[in-house]
Amino acid sequence: MHLGEFIQAVRERGRFSSAEEAERAIHAVFNVFGSRLSIGETEDLVEQLPWRIGDYLLHPDSPEPFGLEEFLRRIAEREGVSRGEAERHARAVLSVLTEAIAEKELDDVLAELPEDLRSFVKAAREKTLSGSSYEI
Repeated sequence: MHLGEFIQAVRERGRFSSAEEAERAIHAVFNVFGSRLSIGETEDLVEQLPWRIGDYLLHPDSPEPFGLEEFLRRIAEREGVSRGEAERHARAVLSVLTEAIAEKELDDVLAELPEDLRSFVKAAREKTLSGSSYEI
């Protein structure tokens, strides 16, 4: 998937009014998501994503152990949006992420997540596969 395709898919799923808003959401979600993954796993993900947005995942520190609620709180804080908006943004971004990477890579990512966050990513993917909307 190319950069423009990734951003456009997030824009449509997240119902953003502009590509810039979609990219801000990608940046926030990836920055928080990357802080939850091991450095090696993050580097593996970056290799499969379009330039620039993959770099949003990179974190110099060890992974931080947090679950879904903290994940959404951090996204909301970074974007300056409500928790509900952060959830919608995260679902849109993560659903596109699950399409953009290889199945094996997705399995590796999911293995590093706590159950609540793993379920969230799987649910975002399932909505994509079923064609459901991301309304909250």
